Amino acid sequence: LPSDPNTTHFYALPHTYLSKSNIFLGFLQKMIMPYNSVMFGPVFSEYVYSYNGLVWNRTDALVMEEGELGSYSSGSSYTFGLLEREDDVIVYCNAFEREHGRASNRPQGAKSPHSEVIVPGIIKRDRWVGLRSDRGRGEITTISLQFHSPEIFLNVHAPYGGVYAQILDSQGKPLEGFSYDDSEEIKGDYTRLAPNWRGGTPKLSSDNYYNIQVSFLEAELFAIEGDFGFTINTGVPAYDSF
Repeated sequence: LPSDPNTTHFYALPHTYLSKSNIFLGFLQKMIMPYNSVMFGPVFSEYVYSYNGLVWNRTDALVMEEGELGSYSSGSSYTFGLLEREDDVIVYCNAFEREHGRASNRPQGAKSPHSEVIVPGIIKRDRWVGLRSDRGRGEITTISLQFHSPEIFLNVHAPYGGVYAQILDSQGKPLEGFSYDDSEEIKGDYTRLAPNWRGGTPKLSSDNYYNIQVSFLEAELFAIEGDFGFTINTGVPAYDSF
């Protein structure tokens, strides 16, 4: 990437398959080598992802930022694995106070002789990427969806503002009983919350296409979950997965 220093080398790529999200997640370990040296330099880990485990997409987002001098992760951090739980994911990172190839900086007989530790970090389920609306109301409209089941769930974080949802027909008009005006405002922190509409549970024909529209203010939207196919061209069959 243009943001990579000129001396960046790819060190390793531990990765795993996230079954719930149907995607591969990797931790690209990048070593920043000084000129004329192949042994020294810090190592940092960047989130990368893939739909097939072969072609990988860069994000330029570090798993762990560089720490203050003398602290763990000030020299290098190697993210190596994760553990999926029901509501969150634990990411494990081996954090060093020294750069690659250098001996420990701690004096002999120091109270804590360890120059590296395993640091866990917790991320809530399906919150690798999100959309945030800070200073004005944001809105997102999905591509055309063909519902196999009427249930819809939102993964949102709205501690201050609110989130509303509506369902549009194939002409782009809100369904009666399922517009923003019919939507109960969502406030709080939820990984899987069903929107509450005045119309109750929507009756959606599996033969028609619909769009979900979400409006949010001072909030983050991470995922819209449901059992549906999707397409950008309603003249061709919908996809059920990537």
